[in-house]
Amino acid sequence: MYQRNGCYQGIGYDRDLAGEEEHKGVVVSVSIPYHQRHLVEVLDKSAKMNFCAGRSHAIRRLLIKEAAEIRNSERDRDEWVKIWGRK
Repeated sequence: MYQRNGCYQGIGYDRDLAGEEEHKGVVVSVSIPYHQRHLVEVLDKSAKMNFCAGRSHAIRRLLIKEAAEIRNSERDRDEWVKIWGRK
């Protein structure tokens, strides 16, 4: 067997007393409607273009970008509230 040499090696795993690895992450099932099934191809292309290890990596990358946009939007809103007050 070969040893996998990934960029996230060991993250999210812990060894129990028997030496077996236990995953501490979260599994999320994503449902894509039939009429939007082309989005799977878009996700695969996005994963390849962004050098992601797979679909889950691509989804995490998209969520990280979305979280940054939300943070920036909330920061901008808070600045406007400081200037103009809340209505």
